[in-house]
Amino acid sequence: MDVEAYVQQMVLDVLAEQQRDDDGYLNAEDAARFLGLTRAGLYARVGREQVPYWRVGRRVLFDRRELRAWVTGDPTPES
Repeated sequence: MDVEAYVQQMVLDVLAEQQRDDDGYLNAEDAARFLGLTRAGLYARVGREQVPYWRVGRRVLFDRRELRAWVTGDPTPES
């Protein structure tokens, strides 16, 4: 395998890993860390409906793809 093919394969592997990491939901602590906020700051934004979130019973969960789209200003996160 030549160097260019090796680098291309490494990039594809990294992108695939990032896609796997984007699946699923984050709890408030992990979402705050992901966004660089405190938990209190995150909950303040939830209260003002400034950040995308899901309620499941009493739990508040955050879809990583939706958060990434929110941060970048993309109106439709990739599925």
